[in-house]
Amino acid sequence: MGDTSQSISIAGKEILILANENDEEYIYQDLVNHLRKYNVFESLNWIGKKSYESSNSLKASIDHILAYLSMVLIRHSNDFRGYELDEQGLLFAAKMYMNLKDPLHDDGDGVAYLLRHGSISWDFVRPSEYLIPRTYLLYSRLWDECDKTTIDVKDDIQNLTGFNLECLFYMACAFYSKSKNGHVLKYRDSKCTMFNDKNQDLFLNYVSCDYAKFRGECKSIRSGYEKYSFNPLLKYPLIIPEKRPYELNSKPYLVPVPGLLLYRVTHGLFFDLADLYRDKGKVNPFRSSFGYVFQDYIGELLKRCGTEGQLLPEFRYHKTKDSPDWLILDGDKLLVIEVKYPMLYLGAKQFGDDKKVKKDLRNTIGKAVKQFYQFETAINCCSDSKLGKFKGCKVQRLIVTYDRGYFLNSFIKDYLKDLFEEEVGVIPDNFEFQVISVDEFEYLVGEYGSDLFSFLEEKNSNKEHREMDFNEYLNIKTNSYCVRNKFLDDLRNELLSTQNLNLSPQ
Repeated sequence: MGDTSQSISIAGKEILILANENDEEYIYQDLVNHLRKYNVFESLNWIGKKSYESSNSLKASIDHILAYLSMVLIRHSNDFRGYELDEQGLLFAAKMYMNLKDPLHDDGDGVAYLLRHGSISWDFVRPSEYLIPRTYLLYSRLWDECDKTTIDVKDDIQNLTGFNLECLFYMACAFYSKSKNGHVLKYRDSKCTMFNDKNQDLFLNYVSCDYAKFRGECKSIRSGYEKYSFNPLLKYPLIIPEKRPYELNSKPYLVPVPGLLLYRVTHGLFFDLADLYRDKGKVNPFRSSFGYVFQDYIGELLKRCGTEGQLLPEFRYHKTKDSPDWLILDGDKLLVIEVKYPMLYLGAKQFGDDKKVKKDLRNTIGKAVKQFYQFETAINCCSDSKLGKFKGCKVQRLIVTYDRGYFLNSFIKDYLKDLFEEEVGVIPDNFEFQVISVDEFEYLVGEYGSDLFSFLEEKNSNKEHREMDFNEYLNIKTNSYCVRNKFLDDLRNELLSTQNLNLSPQ
């Protein structure tokens, strides 16, 4: 097609740049005109096979492209068009997607572009191995143990989905395992009582919708930003077609991106629960409760990793000041950890707008950095007896976020330093901190949890490494060795093996 591609490295992250000999540029309507001639049912079914194949291979994931093309197909075509999408048609559609005109061409704001790009592409390749055990710990075990929660999340999940967490996971994994043909059918004559018709209908109603409902979920977005639209596949990963092929005995559910099934019953629950309690007061009771439980989750991982030194929870000093959420004291070494969610809200991620980004960072990660500074200032003043044991310690600082961010330790950190200086004045040159997402943190403590201080000290000692996100740095540190977290591996295996599903073929 006359295309050429190259990649550039920014803070250790490889970014693909696609160009073509004719310097072609497309707008959204060009992509619509190309895809609207294709039959939706056959096309989504074929796309689903491609997605399943790519997710089970070592090739780079193309799910973000497949998800977007699926959304455009559903919005602008139907099951009765005469053409079926094929390899050539998909490649041309992918080319158009990659070369959609971007606001970057007009405003030249590369930082905003990278923020937008991360939210629609790299989020699709976030590690998924620990989604199930993480979600179980957050909404089941730890929620029950936390004395600061104000809502019964187990009842809410049952009312929203029709299932408890364990059953919801089983359902999603069972249908995911049957999605290699681009669609799934209801299980027939299953010996597992969970998979009776009523329960299957409950689950399918929760994760699926027809074309009309899907179109209603598509949100309008400012012109030129169509590439960054919310994709309803995140909410409804199964699609009910308008027609049923004669060779199928029952109604099929199309699965254009099978991996979104697992996302829907894990990470997607957060948004369901947050929406459930929206407008329930000045502070969303779910979000405030979740913040405490997420803090406990990070503590649970630290307890399980066999860390050296004394693990200390948050405490109050000077009567009104809170310490960082977790502290690890090992002789004269102190690691302080602050836990934050979210990092950026949807508006900042979609548009990369400088004012929105700064506002969100000021209220999230910025608060954590300020808290570190105030805590260490109090230690140096030693005006509270609780702080005396930290006097003279070397300090490493780590902020853990629930949502995934990119370039957190490079240009995003520059935003934070500017905000920080506005609030507290000039900061010391050696006041370094690192930001890590929860999925990166799970791998980090699984492999290096016994001495996190030394790991961070080494990362901070090299400017190139210091500016990397942890995903890229772990790949360098381990030479792409597969890092694991035994605690979460064991819990996942336990959750998925406690009941023999004994499912019959569809």
